[in-house]
Amino acid sequence: MEYIERRDRTYVELSSVKSVFRKYSGSIVSIHPLFGPSSYNDGLHRTIIFVTDISNVKYKEIIEEMFRGYDLVSMSAEEHDRMMVSDMVIPYLMSMIARRIEAGYHTRSFDMARSLASIVEGENPEVVMDTIRLNPFSGMARDMINDVMSVIP
Repeated sequence: MEYIERRDRTYVELSSVKSVFRKYSGSIVSIHPLFGPSSYNDGLHRTIIFVTDISNVKYKEIIEEMFRGYDLVSMSAEEHDRMMVSDMVIPYLMSMIARRIEAGYHTRSFDMARSLASIVEGENPEVVMDTIRLNPFSGMARDMINDVMSVIP
């Protein structure tokens, strides 16, 4: 990404993990639309995160103008990445588990659990894995899973 380091242009990055972009602080605009192709049309998901400690703040007004009618929320990269553990990492992990379960007979519980598989269906597998692996707070998801698993003797 040496082209970013030249600082002769402003780049907008839209990733699901922000901490990895700290080294470009002030020379990029870091946003995260909390919707994608599968949720955009529902009319409910209209939040965009503006990452304050990475983004060049002079572009915030431009982003607000570009996304008029959307809910623009400002936060740090750390706040964003911590929040994404609950909003993306855990749902992705639950979906990956749900895709693996099988049963001879289906209970309501099974059907509901199996419906979680759709979270990652149609998503780019590399992006899903990067969202989990590159988030420095993904260990919180592992800790939560281990805590829940402690009920098993």
